[in-house]
Amino acid sequence: MTGALLGSLIEAWQELRIHKLRVLLSLVGVAVAVASLTMVVAMSTLVQDNFRVNYEQMGGRDATLQLQPTGGDLGTDPRKLREAADPVLEEFGIGHSSVRGILDATMESETGRQYVSGSLVERDWQTIHSVGLVAGRWFSPGEEQNLAPSAVVNENVLEWAGRTRADLPFSLSLSPDGGDDPVTVTVVGVTPGNDYDSGEAYMLAGSPSLLQLSDPGLGLVMEAWVPSEISEELSTQLGSRLSTATGESWDVWRVDMFQEGGDPLVTLRLALLGIAGLILFLGVLGLVNIALVTVQQRVREIGIRRSFGATGARVFFSVLMESVVATSIAGVVGIAVSVLALRSPQVLSFVSEGMNVTPSFPVSAALVGFLVAVLSGALAGFVPALIATRARIVDAIRT
Repeated sequence: MTGALLGSLIEAWQELRIHKLRVLLSLVGVAVAVASLTMVVAMSTLVQDNFRVNYEQMGGRDATLQLQPTGGDLGTDPRKLREAADPVLEEFGIGHSSVRGILDATMESETGRQYVSGSLVERDWQTIHSVGLVAGRWFSPGEEQNLAPSAVVNENVLEWAGRTRADLPFSLSLSPDGGDDPVTVTVVGVTPGNDYDSGEAYMLAGSPSLLQLSDPGLGLVMEAWVPSEISEELSTQLGSRLSTATGESWDVWRVDMFQEGGDPLVTLRLALLGIAGLILFLGVLGLVNIALVTVQQRVREIGIRRSFGATGARVFFSVLMESVVATSIAGVVGIAVSVLALRSPQVLSFVSEGMNVTPSFPVSAALVGFLVAVLSGALAGFVPALIATRARIVDAIRT
C-alpha cells in the first residue's frame, strides 16, 4: 500500500512537470485562494484575541462577579470590606478576588492640567482583568503600607509626565479633581495606551495617603473570578451567604462581557467564516473548471495507458493525486504569502493595538490553510478523475 501511494505521488509529480503551463495557470488561482483564506483565519484569530483581551480588561475574565454591600460602612473602608468577604470567599473556594474603588485625580503636564481616571485595586486585579504591562512591574505584597503609594499608569500618563519607560520608577504628583492638595505616588509599571484612551492609574486600595483622592460616596465593591459554568448559581449563593455572615444586604451579579448568549465575538466569527467560505468556494470552482478542460485534452493519453493494462482505479487515483499534489504546493506558497503579509508593520499595528506583546502568526491558521488546499485538490480532482475512468479505450485512441 505504501509503495503504491509513493508511486502515485512520483507519477503525479512527473505529470506536473510535463504540463508546467497548465499547472501554473491552475495553481495561481489556488494559491491566491489559500493565501486569502489563511489570512482571513489568521486575522480573525488575532483580532478575536485582541478583542478578548480588551473585554477582559474592561469587565473581567469569564466569569467575573461583582459583590457590593448596600448598607453600613463596608463600602467606604477597604480593610473592613476585605475582612467581611474573605471568610465567605474561602468557604466557596474562590481564590482570586480584588477590592475596587474609583478616584478622580488630575496631574500637571506641559500642556496643562490633565484628568486621570484612578482605580483603587488589589494585587489580584491584574489576574482578573488580564492587565498587561509594557514596562516595569505590577504591585508587590505589602506595598500598600508605603509612605509614597505605588502606582501603575498607562502610556498616556507616562507621556504627560514627560517620562520614558527607562525612567521607572519615578515620582508623580496627583491632586484630587478640583483640589490642590497633591499626593506623591511612585510609578512602578506602565500599561498600554493609545490616542483614544484617557489617563489611567492603578493604586493599591488600603493606602492611607490615598484617602484624600477618593470619594467615599462612590463606594467600594469587590470582584471575584469564578468558574463560568456555575457563575449564575454561585452569585445567588454568595449574595445570600454574605448577607447572613455580615448582617447587611449584598448585591452580587456578573459583570464580564462573556455571559451566556451575550458573547460579543459571535458576530465577528460568523462574518469571517462567511468570507472564508466564499473565498474557498471560488477557488475550488476555478480549479474544477481547469481540471475538466485538462482531462478532455488528455483523453488520448489516458486511453493509451488503459490499453497497456492500467486499471480504472489506477487512472482515477493518478488523476486525483495530480490535483492534490498541485494544490498542496499552491497551499504552501499561499501560506508563505499570508505569513509575509501579516508580518508587515501596517497589519501588525492594526491587530496588536492595545496589546502588550506583538502577536505571532497562528499555527492553526497555517494548518487550516494547508488542509483546505489538500481537500480542495481532492474535491476538484474527483470529478475529472471519475470522467477519466469512464472513457472507453477505443474512443480514447480514436481521438
